[in-house]
Amino acid sequence: MSIKTLLTVIFCSIIFDVVGQDTITIDSNRNLREISQDSIIEDVKELEYWDNDNLFPYYDVKVEDVDSFEVCLKRDTSLRFVIPHHGRISSRFGPRRGRLHKGFDIRLTIGDSVLAVYPGVVRYAKYNKGGYGKLIVIRHPNGLESYYAHLNNILVSPNEEVKSGQLIGKGGRTAVRRSSPHLHFELRFMDHPINPDSLFNWETGEPWSDTICLTAYKLRFPAYGSGGYGRNIHNKNGTSSSRFYKIRKGDTLYGIALKHHTTVNRLCQLNGIRRNTILRIGRVLQLP
Repeated sequence: MSIKTLLTVIFCSIIFDVVGQDTITIDSNRNLREISQDSIIEDVKELEYWDNDNLFPYYDVKVEDVDSFEVCLKRDTSLRFVIPHHGRISSRFGPRRGRLHKGFDIRLTIGDSVLAVYPGVVRYAKYNKGGYGKLIVIRHPNGLESYYAHLNNILVSPNEEVKSGQLIGKGGRTAVRRSSPHLHFELRFMDHPINPDSLFNWETGEPWSDTICLTAYKLRFPAYGSGGYGRNIHNKNGTSSSRFYKIRKGDTLYGIALKHHTTVNRLCQLNGIRRNTILRIGRVLQLP
């Protein structure tokens, strides 16, 4: 593995091991147990691609250079995953109006508390003109970054250390035109959105497994094609319940339904479309 490749991923872990020639293992569970809260801010801030002004700083990172990333999610008693706000999810990760919705929309009332999901350091905390409104981005020692958008109040500052479950903001509807107040929440790895449903049981906050393995393909296509990481949405018993399909030239609803062992009526119901809806190339349909 080249030095350049190694540097492109060093930002996402405090301690990492190189396994074989093409695999990076990010043993964040061990990191979280071994480090103290006082050391997180010093280590995370010094990592690559730390930027308080650029929302997406990893523009020159090529995940294709590394075969896979293993990220630990196993909970610790004091450094655990916490649901950012316990409200009804009005829109989940997946296709929405022909585009990929890259996170969860969680209903709330203006002024409701929003909590940090993991310990980490605030990388970005200000109004974003790109549609997020008042936004907080926290980088976590396990390589993930969490996004909290449309806030009414931001209660933390860039470069500030936060603990798991800490109050970081108040819910609102900044930069929201039509929707009711809600928290738009995302989980990303190297700027690539990941389906929260694929990582956690959202009712309990428990991860489906101790670790996840993120391949370059899954990061590039989180909801498209065979094996896309965002493709699987787990139900209560942890099994896969939803898939997605990207429309190609020549596709018809009947053909898609036949290929995926479903009906045209079911496809229309899941995607809010009609039988005569024009299928634009590149649009994403949810499959049962």
